[in-house]
Amino acid sequence: MANTKYISMNTTEATKRGLVFWIFCSIAALFLLVVISYGILKFFVVVPNGEFSFENKKYTYSLHLPKNFSVEKSYSLVVILHGQTSTGEQTEFYTGFNNTADRHNLIAVYPNLSHIEWPWSTEEGTRKKSTYINALISHLSSTYKINQRQMYFIGFSAGSVSGFRYLQDNPGKFAAAALIAGGAPKALYPASGPFATLPILLMSGTADQATHGNADILGVSESAESYVKSNGCDAQPANKEVLPDLDPDDHSTINKYTYRCPKNLAVQYYEVVNGGHHWPGARFNAALLNKNAQGNFNRDIDTGELIWDFFSKTGMN
Repeated sequence: MANTKYISMNTTEATKRGLVFWIFCSIAALFLLVVISYGILKFFVVVPNGEFSFENKKYTYSLHLPKNFSVEKSYSLVVILHGQTSTGEQTEFYTGFNNTADRHNLIAVYPNLSHIEWPWSTEEGTRKKSTYINALISHLSSTYKINQRQMYFIGFSAGSVSGFRYLQDNPGKFAAAALIAGGAPKALYPASGPFATLPILLMSGTADQATHGNADILGVSESAESYVKSNGCDAQPANKEVLPDLDPDDHSTINKYTYRCPKNLAVQYYEVVNGGHHWPGARFNAALLNKNAQGNFNRDIDTGELIWDFFSKTGMN
């Protein structure tokens, strides 16, 4: 009888422990689901934190101030232009560039342009984007202490395609630029340029079908060659560096090309061998949330950190 009571007590205790463990796992799973759902929601839903009026229309943008922001200090500004089917908020979340902004005390702004206002292949489209971005910079400069000699431009995908013409139409506006996964629009450029003369970093995947398969734009490698010419650099790279293959499972590697250029006109080109249409080292593979296949997602580098390293060493007006 005593043994039966002992077994019964043990069974009850085990049941209680199992119940506690089940409750703990359920709460943990629910918490994880909330975190993941919030991330996905942020990616799909634009939650801009700023707006301003331009040409009698309201525009929105996402603004990130560094963690130790002070109204008394002057800051470098980085303008990041999103792709054609995404938004500033999505690009902010996807690239993770805010981490770089926090580490280096930068203000980062992600303008929003609607798909209708995205015609990078026309003179009118490029003019409208130029005046819009310039108006946004003026708007921010009236609120924050922006160092006008340390403003930088980043374009991703169609934001990169637009960036080629925007930079040419606004010489001296930015101290340096980085154009990721997008070449120059052929409708607005002869193959030989000329391109804007400023320090420039370019990056693309050799298997990026969004650029290499697009008859309307130059390949990024061709665009890099044109920039080398426009900046007055030696035609052949001064150095080729094969970056460490930190993630062999991503099925891609990176070659870094640097050129011998005049002072303050540096050119760097990152060739993502077998890489697809991505921001290398992004917070996640965009193909997971995009119906279009994007190709191999390289995870060997932190693109934001590489860009800022280039900007900080080469770009100051």
